[in-house]
Amino acid sequence: MNAKELYAWLDRVEKRNDLGPLLHDRSLVVSFYSNCEQICLEIENGKCLLHDIKGRNVQVIVEADSYTLQLIWSGEIKLLKVPKHLIKMNGRYKDVLLIEALFHLSA
Repeated sequence: MNAKELYAWLDRVEKRNDLGPLLHDRSLVVSFYSNCEQICLEIENGKCLLHDIKGRNVQVIVEADSYTLQLIWSGEIKLLKVPKHLIKMNGRYKDVLLIEALFHLSA
């Protein structure tokens, strides 16, 4: 999995002051899986961090091929609009909507 697009997204989010209220007082861990690799996005008190999954309580799991994940991270396709045969997701609907909004709004 090439997480380059996810790191680019993280840079865009950090530059956007208008997304701060969306992240404020939120605590969420999202795990992205692709081809037996994974990367973890943690949202904690208005900050977004990327790291490995060890020791984290994951609320949302997203599994897809690398190309689909890159489209999601770049905001080219909404998370919930990806055809079901290309993606597996597990987590509370409101958490998935938050992640979708962040990727879409920061594109």
